[in-house]
Amino acid sequence: MSLTVGANSWVTLSEANSYFDGSFLAYDGWNALTDSVKERLLISAYRWINQQSILSIPAASTSQKVKDAQCEAAWYLYSYGDEGAKRESLIAQGVTEFKLVDWQEKLAAYNFPESIKDLLGDFYVGKGGYKVTFEREY
Repeated sequence: MSLTVGANSWVTLSEANSYFDGSFLAYDGWNALTDSVKERLLISAYRWINQQSILSIPAASTSQKVKDAQCEAAWYLYSYGDEGAKRESLIAQGVTEFKLVDWQEKLAAYNFPESIKDLLGDFYVGKGGYKVTFEREY
């Protein structure tokens, strides 16, 4: 599947590459990836963002915050996706915690990163609109 703005992406590959050119932490890692891997990551990030029930983002959105969030989500998936899949697999198998010598961890769901949610705050479901208020006259 190829990256198609308005269908499975908000950002073009060129825009994503430019975004990471300005990223100190991800620059070398992103540039080392093939275009095919970058596109798959961006498509996966688009799907992941769209799975968030608290968000409603039009497929044709041109918001820079949405594009930035998709890039950040793609990098997050690249950096931590395997770890998240392992965690979800353990939870699905009924593992709730584990201990290695003096180190212990309780497993919780693999949550969508708050930093990416913050970028997408303008697209929260139910944000905006009108709220009816009543005042009682005495």
